[in-house]
Amino acid sequence: MALNFDSAVFVLRECIPLLKKGENASVINYASNAAWNGGGPGAGIYGASKAAIATATRAMAKELAPFNIRVNAVSPGTINTHFLDNIKQTNPAVFESWNKNILLGRFGQPEEVASVIQFLCSDAASFITGEIIQVNGGQDFL
Repeated sequence: MALNFDSAVFVLRECIPLLKKGENASVINYASNAAWNGGGPGAGIYGASKAAIATATRAMAKELAPFNIRVNAVSPGTINTHFLDNIKQTNPAVFESWNKNILLGRFGQPEEVASVIQFLCSDAASFITGEIIQVNGGQDFL
């Protein structure tokens, strides 16, 4: 909880005075598919911490909207990172099961998450706040 939730809240709290001075200020939090599905075996606390991020994102959006500060989150599914490489090597069965749970039939790329973040930070998203955008290729919808 300290790493995934407390750190995000404490950093935002310190940044609020600076955000209030900005134009089109935007905060992007990181949730996870685990926020919606509770995480895999042994990852329940991780899932709970990411669910807390999702709820806090909505609460922060309400509190900061009067200052024209938008607060949103991205919720990545399984993204092709070093963590995924490690799972593939240490637990191939889990790796394959994750891949089979994605409607688009592949893992996401970091750039696909980054492009959503870029959009949320841009003027094109100036009327979006309190949203958690899933970037997961339809993971867990099967």
